[in-house]
Amino acid sequence: MNYTKEELEKLQDRNSILIQKSMYEDIKIMTEVETHFLLMAIFEYAISGIVPTLERQDQRLVKSAFNRFKMTYEDNSTKFIKTCRQNTKNANKRWDKKKKDASEDDSLKHPIYG
Repeated sequence: MNYTKEELEKLQDRNSILIQKSMYEDIKIMTEVETHFLLMAIFEYAISGIVPTLERQDQRLVKSAFNRFKMTYEDNSTKFIKTCRQNTKNANKRWDKKKKDASEDDSLKHPIYG
C-alpha cells in the first residue's frame, strides 16, 4: 500500500507498537545480546522506518524474528491507514451533508425577513 506524506506522519506519530505473543517462542531461545539486537531493531524500524542490517551469521535468529515482527507491523499499519481513510471519508460525508442542509435552510428563508 502506498501512503501519502500525511499518512506516513500519522504512522510515525503513533505511540505504540504491537508485539504478538507468538514471538515469544523465538525470543525465549535467544541470548540476551540477541534479544537486545531484536528489540533495538524493532524500535529503530518503528521509529524511523529503517530496516536494520542483520547480515552477520550470528544474527540469523534475530533477523528471522525481526522479519516476523515486520510483517505484523506492516499489516497493522495498513489496517490503521485504511481505518483513517474510512474515518476521513465518513467525516467528509457528514460535513458535506451539514453544508448541504445549511444551504437548503438558507434558501427557504424569506428574502426580506430572513
